[in-house]
Amino acid sequence: MKAQIKSVYIVLLILITSCSSNIEDILSEKEKTENLDKTNNTISSSMKSFQNKKHRGFNISPWNQNNELDEIINQTQANILRLSFTGGVKLMSKISTTGITSNPTATYEFNENAFYELKRILDWAQSRGDVQILIDPHTFPGFANDFTTDSNDLFWKDPRWRNHLYKLWDKIICKSSSKSRHFIKETKGVFS
Repeated sequence: MKAQIKSVYIVLLILITSCSSNIEDILSEKEKTENLDKTNNTISSSMKSFQNKKHRGFNISPWNQNNELDEIINQTQANILRLSFTGGVKLMSKISTTGITSNPTATYEFNENAFYELKRILDWAQSRGDVQILIDPHTFPGFANDFTTDSNDLFWKDPRWRNHLYKLWDKIICKSSSKSRHFIKETKGVFS
């Protein structure tokens, strides 16, 4: 489990630093390493702070409006909300732009409406300052089911499907990077 978490952490750290690709292009290797070390130290400090707190959680959907979220926090005293993108509101389509569902190299579009809801909820969390959001995409291309994964999913049989997962997390992180202290990323143990 610890190795899984470390692998996820490293991949997400790489994605976070890739959001500033313009500046990365002009940095020397030494500056890139120093930048990565600073980012690593900041994230390590944040993780220690997170680990030292007691957490009370609650599941929410992108359909929950801000007033409902306030009510959930007030009634449950939750300080971490798991935002699940399932069913009708996926962050990424599982049907390619050509209508195919079984091609690992096809183009799968992002759902901009879902990203709008993600931004709204992250903005709400940032304005409160007392709650963190755990983003759970739940499903993406290569998974047959919208609510769970199965050992027979194409995602596990062909590593090219994972590129869609990387693209999805890259977009999530880049879209949310200014709000990074208010969200945690969940990957469902993909990087074992």
